[in-house]
Amino acid sequence: MFNLTRRALTANSQVVGLASRSMASNAQQSAIGQYNGQKNSQGNYEVTLIPGDGIGPEISRSVERIFSAAQVPISWESVDVTPVLRDGKTVIPDEALHSILRTKIALKGPLATPIGKGHV
Repeated sequence: MFNLTRRALTANSQVVGLASRSMASNAQQSAIGQYNGQKNSQGNYEVTLIPGDGIGPEISRSVERIFSAAQVPISWESVDVTPVLRDGKTVIPDEALHSILRTKIALKGPLATPIGKGHV
């Protein structure tokens, strides 16, 4: 198990925004999240990363660097969630779903949905 601390997250306002709004009254070093997963052979937790599109990949790379600098024991598994057509409907690719189901945790960068269109 590892704890994410506010100090580790404050290096990037994009990341801390969600956590700091709900945890503003807690002490600087208090845990804001826990994950009870299994470590891989390198001693890291595997986490699915969905970089997103537009500015998503840039933000996701920044998040990876922040977590690395904070020495958070994570191995990122980047997946593409560009919808694929299956039986006349758009769905998330199986590889992305399998990764999320296997790791039990995912971090998603910004994804665009066309206004007024959504997905089929």
